[in-house]
Amino acid sequence: MSTIFNELQVISKDIWVILGDSVNKAQYFGPFISWVIVTYCYFDIGRNAGPIWKYLFYVVSFGFLANILDIIKLISMEKKLYFEYIRYVVWVNTYLFGINEWGFLYINFTKIRACVKMLKGKIWCIFMNIFLVYILFCRTLITMHKFNEDYDEYYHGKNDKPKLSSSYHALSYIPIGVIEVIFLIFVIIQYFNEKGAKNEIIVLFHSTLTRTLTISFVYIFIAILVLINNYDSTEFLRKLCWRIKGVFGIIILVDLLLLRIDLDKDIIQLNNEQIEKQVKLIYGSLPQHTYPTLGSDYNINSSSCSTLRSSSQASLQNNNTLHNQNINLIKSNSLYSQYRNSKTSGIDPLLH
Repeated sequence: MSTIFNELQVISKDIWVILGDSVNKAQYFGPFISWVIVTYCYFDIGRNAGPIWKYLFYVVSFGFLANILDIIKLISMEKKLYFEYIRYVVWVNTYLFGINEWGFLYINFTKIRACVKMLKGKIWCIFMNIFLVYILFCRTLITMHKFNEDYDEYYHGKNDKPKLSSSYHALSYIPIGVIEVIFLIFVIIQYFNEKGAKNEIIVLFHSTLTRTLTISFVYIFIAILVLINNYDSTEFLRKLCWRIKGVFGIIILVDLLLLRIDLDKDIIQLNNEQIEKQVKLIYGSLPQHTYPTLGSDYNINSSSCSTLRSSSQASLQNNNTLHNQNINLIKSNSLYSQYRNSKTSGIDPLLH
């Protein structure tokens, strides 16, 4: 019986090792494809869509450059080529990774701050800058151990001893995950405070809830796993979370695209409701069946257009004025301005 149990343990161990190795093959491809997709979207639609797109492009680029340097170091170690010099690049790519990890948090902060009153104070901007210093400090501690571990691995071969450099990731990942959860709590509080109102916080809540929770839990889960003993199953889960972290750029990109679609849809709906009200005011004296109506594609149908053209010039001007006021009201919305008007102003909304 004990023999069968031991055989099952060996089989189970082999399966976890195979799964972990398979997942880990995406270590460099994930960040690369994430950078390619984000870069394409940024230059195609994001350059004029607000600073948050620029932040995402920069953050993903930092991660991509860090992985390139890591590949160079790996090749040098495997091929025994100038490793005594190239191993120093770990000090560069560790800070690139640190800025990359902090950058995803900063993007969420920027997006949520535009709608959440509790994050409007400058104290939060100061906190985020201080937290960047903390992340870089944690990265320094990680690299101090990583530098020595790479040296031992190069000259003495790999060993199965736990790596302190991995454990120190918990110092940065737990706070990042907790801060993400705090931001989400602020969104939820304001959502319930303004649930009856039609504004951007409703869109933000539905758009960002799942993706923010995913990022938060991945960071916290990695932090917990690096502190657990190096069993084969935990090693697989740790590698899986690391690889998910490598495509955070795509997750944030999807979040921005869906948020933009939701905001545009909400703006169209508000404009149509306002136009419908003004049309009813203008033609209030007409029978009900002659009211102009909006088509299913948000365009006024042809019969309504002919009726509108026959109205007085003064009434049309009044309708257009109110319609423009509605658009200006929506565009004064801080989140919409952040996506649409940042290029024309050239001002970072976080500085004001």
